[in-house]
Amino acid sequence: MPEPAGPSPAAVDGAPDVPVDGSVGGPPDGAADGPEWRTWPPGTRVVVRRVRDDVPVDEAAAAGGEPRYTDVLGDVVAVDDDGVVVRTRRGDVTVPAAAIRLTKVVPPAPERRGRRTP
Repeated sequence: MPEPAGPSPAAVDGAPDVPVDGSVGGPPDGAADGPEWRTWPPGTRVVVRRVRDDVPVDEAAAAGGEPRYTDVLGDVVAVDDDGVVVRTRRGDVTVPAAAIRLTKVVPPAPERRGRRTP
């Protein structure tokens, strides 16, 4: 799979840019061929960097540099050959496989603190 044109997206949480197709170093030991995200079980907390589909690339450049990529952070709901569904704070987000650029498993969300009362 060819790399996207232009500069690669910035690293997620300081992790190096690594294509999700396993082309750098291949899949992890014991893993089947293919992207790591295809092995995520439901409930895994992840961040997925994706190509935005709401702003065409040509318009993004003309509009003063709208970001080409966006991150989806949440818990995996479902994974199949078509992509991944991630449950975020704002609801479920379906990320098509063709739009995925980087992925990473992240630690559980910190406990939310209660409101302070004066």
